[in-house]
Amino acid sequence: MKNHSPLAGFSPVEQCNLDYGPERGSAIDPHLDDWWLWGERLVSLNLLSSTVLSMTCDSEDTLQLFPASLSEKEQRCASGSPSVSQNHHQPTSFTSERLGNTIEWEADYSSSTRLVPSKDITVAVHLPRRSLVVLYGPARYVWKHAIYRNNITSRRICITFRELSQEFSDGGEQEALGRKLLQIALTFQGTPM
Repeated sequence: MKNHSPLAGFSPVEQCNLDYGPERGSAIDPHLDDWWLWGERLVSLNLLSSTVLSMTCDSEDTLQLFPASLSEKEQRCASGSPSVSQNHHQPTSFTSERLGNTIEWEADYSSSTRLVPSKDITVAVHLPRRSLVVLYGPARYVWKHAIYRNNITSRRICITFRELSQEFSDGGEQEALGRKLLQIALTFQGTPM
């Protein structure tokens, strides 16, 4: 794990195992993990089956949406200049879903972007079986994450690793307690269930 730059210096102190099953109606509601104890990064390993991680935001800020068929260059042009490529003329439909609400609009590619309030958007992140996802920055502190019932189609195991916050790290107000917690985490030899 530590070979990837978002995980440099990652030292987990907690491992949380969740077992999801469609027959039990398993799900986890939109939430932000505590930040007074848990640090910058949440690292989750998705096992047994694929699912969708749904990210939502309560912010009044807006996001600029682009059709998936625009190239990265066309998206940059559309966001900063009226000189969007005029090579595309077929109308297309865009959909943004959040808790069952759907926003649809028709657009041609000459005016295909749209500003939408963040709170009206759900970002669906496909998590294949055996994938690793690291939430940090705004994905950790601004965007809530959830797994909805309809995205649990077969048994799924999720293993999430958490690190301590700055307050419990070197130089933090609770550094001594943080060292004790880390030592306990490093020596823990619990009984698997």
